[in-house]
Amino acid sequence: MFISEHSISMVMACDALPHHRGINMDHLPILTELDLAVNILEDEPIPNFREVDWDDFRKALSMHLEPIEQRTAITNQRQLDERCAKLTEAIQATIRDQVPIMEMTPKSKHWWTKELTQLRRKANKLGRQSYQCHRDLGHRIHAEHKEAAKRYDRTLLYHKNQHWQDWLERAEEPDIWTVNRYTTATASDRGKARIPMLKYKIGEEDRVARTNEEKGVALAKGFFPLKPLELDSDDDKDYPNQCQGNIKVTAEQIQG
Repeated sequence: MFISEHSISMVMACDALPHHRGINMDHLPILTELDLAVNILEDEPIPNFREVDWDDFRKALSMHLEPIEQRTAITNQRQLDERCAKLTEAIQATIRDQVPIMEMTPKSKHWWTKELTQLRRKANKLGRQSYQCHRDLGHRIHAEHKEAAKRYDRTLLYHKNQHWQDWLERAEEPDIWTVNRYTTATASDRGKARIPMLKYKIGEEDRVARTNEEKGVALAKGFFPLKPLELDSDDDKDYPNQCQGNIKVTAEQIQG
């Protein structure tokens, strides 16, 4: 059996199967079992410090610091290490209790904050109240909704720009190329800039559009089909005679 050195640890079993030897065959089948299990990485919990209520955080931290608070002076390295370890444990315990866990998804906005959530809720609430008073154009709720929407937009733009600047300042060597790609690329909606090959039919014949010109023709035919042929004139057809007389329909007849 031949196998690469980096794959030796994957071999679970390798045995010959003489009882499965075929008729008039001069070799034996060999059964090799490999461990091809895929290691699934679990997402590590990320604390979301943007959603922290800092007043509650300080109160909880004070409670964790009370048992370890000592007024005696530190005289040696061992005491310093012990105090630092207790202080670190108190801070970590407070973080576990008071800091919510962030659920990261491909659509997560890293620049989103608790303040934006509150401003959006307030603007939406005032928007519903403004709609209820849409007949009264002079009502003060319209001005309040307009001001709340402007404040939300300004704060949203500020946090986006601030997040971009912070990322640029912390960018290291691998991120420099990403920054260059973002700044030099044309504006887009982050979708694919290339249309894949298109399969279409002309009559009963299957065709594939590979070039941009062929794709443009295929899309144009799909979105803008040919005008249907004009039907024959209906002048020679026999229609019933037109109704004669002045028929008046009253409102009572319609309601009845």
